[in-house]
Amino acid sequence: MSNNQQDIDIKEFKKSFFVKHNVQVFVFTPSEQEYLIPLDVILECAHKAFVTNHPEFKWITSMTSRVRHREYQIYYQTASHIAWYSGHNKTSISKSVNRTHASIINAIKMVDNAYFTKNKAVLTAYKQILKLIIENVGTIPEDIKRKIDSQPNAHLVWDEEQNLITSS
Repeated sequence: MSNNQQDIDIKEFKKSFFVKHNVQVFVFTPSEQEYLIPLDVILECAHKAFVTNHPEFKWITSMTSRVRHREYQIYYQTASHIAWYSGHNKTSISKSVNRTHASIINAIKMVDNAYFTKNKAVLTAYKQILKLIIENVGTIPEDIKRKIDSQPNAHLVWDEEQNLITSS
């Protein structure tokens, strides 16, 4: 089966499963992006966590919206941070969230600074997004294969948060 046909079949399956059971399914195929968690899965999990915790913003349909509310910005920046430390490059993240490369650099720095200051809103968003990713995709292996052109430095917060989520 070709990748194009496989993508079509997966989209049809996800749509029919959602219509029948009202449950959104995330499908992760190992051949995608050399074993990286796909950006659309990270963004969907971030959006789901955002709408769950802020139902007054349910009119926001995705994490690609250009919204300036602080609550939304926290989730978009945290999703960008997770994607970067998962191995995606900043250009691909910026294209997937409809932002510029500089916005992604700023988002990653903002979340790093929020970790340093122990900002409760950012830490809560991070935990909720990571929990949804683990529920929908599975555990994140430590020896994940990465693209050669996008290897960020190891990040201790990722490991600490993953251990915290999986232990609770």
